[in-house]
Amino acid sequence: MPLSFAHGSIAVLDVETTGLHPKGGNRIIEIAIVVIGPNGVVEKEFVSLVNPNRDVGPTKIHNIYASDVINAPRFEDIAGHILEALQGCVAIAGHNVRFDKGFLQHEFERLGVTLPEYFSLCTMYLSGGGKLFDCCERFGVEVGDIQHEALVDARFTAKLFALSLPGNEEELDDLLASKPIEWPTVTKTNTVLLTRQEAEYKKSEPPPYLEKILKRTHENASDLKFTEAQINYIDMLDRALEDRIVDEAEAQALFETAIEWGLSGKQVLDIHENYLIKIVTIAIEDGKISDFEMQDLLMVATLLGKKEFDVINIINNTKPSSTKDPSLTSKSIEDFKSKKVCFTGELFCSVDGVPVSRKKAHELSIEAGLEVLERVTKKLDILVVADPNTLSGKAKLAKGYGVRIMYENVFWKTLGIKVD
Repeated sequence: MPLSFAHGSIAVLDVETTGLHPKGGNRIIEIAIVVIGPNGVVEKEFVSLVNPNRDVGPTKIHNIYASDVINAPRFEDIAGHILEALQGCVAIAGHNVRFDKGFLQHEFERLGVTLPEYFSLCTMYLSGGGKLFDCCERFGVEVGDIQHEALVDARFTAKLFALSLPGNEEELDDLLASKPIEWPTVTKTNTVLLTRQEAEYKKSEPPPYLEKILKRTHENASDLKFTEAQINYIDMLDRALEDRIVDEAEAQALFETAIEWGLSGKQVLDIHENYLIKIVTIAIEDGKISDFEMQDLLMVATLLGKKEFDVINIINNTKPSSTKDPSLTSKSIEDFKSKKVCFTGELFCSVDGVPVSRKKAHELSIEAGLEVLERVTKKLDILVVADPNTLSGKAKLAKGYGVRIMYENVFWKTLGIKVD
């Protein structure tokens, strides 16, 4: 249906956030704007992930990981871009628009910028109430499986808006009387926006540390020292991958180990391939590989410079054995006895199909002989993270103190606890 009820464009807004309340310290982690003209045609779209400089909140809902936003622009970097996208609009629309408006206002307030009062329309109200995709289906809009992606939600909200507004005469009259919103001026930076797809591509790129090693390692290394060199390099690699991220210090340590032992580029790649085969084999020996375990394997593969098809090939070519290879056992649980541990972020693992709550994580740790701390101190031994690139305050403090950081899946396996 053509829209002939406005004298200007309407901006349909959707945000994904770290939580429900902006005044509680929650932030925007993705924002999308779909601008539609009076004729119902989409004039432009805007979308970007946003680095919140804190943990990303409920990943299970918005499917955004810290690794997705770690290279994303901050809100202050794209504030000018957002206001540019909103220029010329006479109203803002959204599904539960009060939620989106509240976060947008709060983000600008953090920058000392006051947004003007403006006319807004809520498709939740216009369409009779309910969740976005339920409302869309009632109005005959065919929906897909992807939800809680800002641009996807904004596009469907725009369709719902066009269909639901004509039956609301009072709101229609108010919209006809609306004039272009006078937005404040914020300088537009040269910051490059980052979409989910671009963030995913960045994560698949070969790790910089490996490229550095391959450029500087010896091409004609002797095989005489390879076994000893391999042991030292693997030991360093094992520790570096505990938190599923290779930081600058770990990258430098791996580089120096490879150089010191005279490893060739081929030997390094062979070590990485064998390392991947080993952890995939461990996963297979433990039983059926869960979705979470598969995600973990793909994460490690990327850090090793390998691809998804490498993992799949190993899985297809490895047959489970009735007898475990003793060389495939992980670190000893005895090494963790009496260690002080702390957890940060929403945990992703499950035990026997039941999600591991923070309370359950504490109980399992205590049963294994560890001491649980509620906060990070200099005396802490291990910080367990649910997301390797977490931006939580605990993680930042732990890194500053030099505390050992372990990925959740690695931690439970080290304690001998089978998780999904």
